[in-house]
Amino acid sequence: MSKPQTCAVLGGDSDDGKRVVTGTEGRAVGMAVDAGEVLWNVELGGSSYFRPTITNGQALVGTMKVNVLSLDTKTGKETWNVRVTGGMESSGIVIDGTFYVGTRSAVLYALDTKNGEVLWSEKEKRPSKKTTVFSNFAMNDNSVVYGTWDKRIVSV
Repeated sequence: MSKPQTCAVLGGDSDDGKRVVTGTEGRAVGMAVDAGEVLWNVELGGSSYFRPTITNGQALVGTMKVNVLSLDTKTGKETWNVRVTGGMESSGIVIDGTFYVGTRSAVLYALDTKNGEVLWSEKEKRPSKKTTVFSNFAMNDNSVVYGTWDKRIVSV
C-alpha cells in the first residue's frame, strides 16, 4: 500500500502571475497561474499549515519548526530566514513594509519585509495554556487584530 499524500495549503496569487503553495510536507511550490506549471519547489525545513503572505515578489512563509522565511516568487530562492519562538499556525499581514505574525507561544512579531529584521516582538499579555495566535491577521484603523486559540480577539 502506498503512503497517503499530504495535504497542501493554497497560497495567494502574486502580482507577477505566480501562485505559491505550501503544505504539511514541508515544501513550498511556485506555480505559473495561467499555465499551471511548476516553476520551483523548495524545502522549508518544517510543515506549513496556512496560506503564505504574498507581497512585492515575496512569499512570506512560517513553519511549525519556528522559522519565518521570505522566498522570491519568481525563483523560490530564500531571501531571508528568521527564527521565532514557537511554531506558526496562521498567516500574517503586511502593512507598510512590516510583516506582522504570531506564534503558538503567544508572541507577536513585527518583521521588516526587506531583510527579516525583528523590529519588535511582544508576548501576549494574558497567556494561558491554550493561548496561541491562531487566526489570520487584519488591520483596523491603526491596529493589528488577531484571534487566539482561547477565543479572544486581540488588538495591538
